[in-house]
Amino acid sequence: MSAHLRQVFPRPGADAPAWTSAATRGRQPSVGRRKALGGPKKSATRSDILAIAPIVVRSAEPMPGIVRAAGRGFAPAADWPASLPMVPNLVSRSALFSCVRTVVPDEDAAASRIVGVVIEKRVASTSQYKVVYRGEVLNQADGEVWQVAILTARQAGAAGLPVTFSLNEWCRILNRRENDQRTNAAIVRSLKRLMGAFLMVENRESGEDVWVNLIERVKRDPTSGRYMISINPLIVSLFTDDVTEIDLRRKARLRSSLAKWMHDYFSTHSHPIPIALDRLQELSGMAVNTALRNVRIKVREAIEELQTCEPPLFAKGTVIEDDKLHVVKATNSLFRPPKPVAVATVPPQAAAPLADDTRDASVEHDRRSTAEKAAARQRSRVAL
Repeated sequence: MSAHLRQVFPRPGADAPAWTSAATRGRQPSVGRRKALGGPKKSATRSDILAIAPIVVRSAEPMPGIVRAAGRGFAPAADWPASLPMVPNLVSRSALFSCVRTVVPDEDAAASRIVGVVIEKRVASTSQYKVVYRGEVLNQADGEVWQVAILTARQAGAAGLPVTFSLNEWCRILNRRENDQRTNAAIVRSLKRLMGAFLMVENRESGEDVWVNLIERVKRDPTSGRYMISINPLIVSLFTDDVTEIDLRRKARLRSSLAKWMHDYFSTHSHPIPIALDRLQELSGMAVNTALRNVRIKVREAIEELQTCEPPLFAKGTVIEDDKLHVVKATNSLFRPPKPVAVATVPPQAAAPLADDTRDASVEHDRRSTAEKAAARQRSRVAL
């Protein structure tokens, strides 16, 4: 980890700075944002940071001799941020990858069939983002495939360059059965949906606006059985700031879709404020016709999973009270805060003169006596 990242994202340990002592970590420092440009900077800190082992897709191999050129609608290759592999908070805090089941089509059917409904809708998200999605409905299984695809693509050296990989290694990372035809087919279906997934993101705080497909290209080599993917370089701008490190191995071991969504959502918070169950239902993309009592049951089951997973994400104090979820974190994740927004300084305007100050300066300095002023007024009337 570079010296800059150790300063911004300190890990507890022997190489941590002096101020990351146990006494300092026990005070539960607030996250906070950096101060406005030009002022003193405040490093983003969290307590109980979870050290996540890096995921290396060893079968990933950049395709040699391929250079991505600009023109014809293609953007040149862009370097990935020189930091830990993190996930944009706009993905973790929205219903982009929802808690729904995807209908599995019959791959052997010869007749034409509907394999998914293409939708265009405003995705429920936190107030910082405006997210519009066009494509098939995505679920948490698609989200896991996209996260491991991003990890694989980062090993190509730059976004936009193709990289090959083995499906079996993806299965090992995602805790899925290896050398299984149904498992491989499920990953391929997710890749198809992700290729058709078009995302329009507006960051209301920074003013950035990005339109991009989640995965640009997918190809399979029939001889070796290896797959090739490439990621549109425009997506790199979503990974520079306001991102969080997600423990993908821990997430893949969770059972329910809601637990997987809550894993990512609450990984982006150090001290979460209570969230209403109906709001959580909306953000997670649960079916709108789900009764509130069933939402409570699903959330309680997800809480138990997140308390018993290894390492645990939730502490024992996590409860539902008054139809609000109160979360106490057991571990936290490294994060990079949003980019500081430069506020234009407006020069102070001159104060408007008061009504009593609008008199003529000659009147202000008139030192004649009362009799002299009366005589002058009389002369002016006679002159008229």
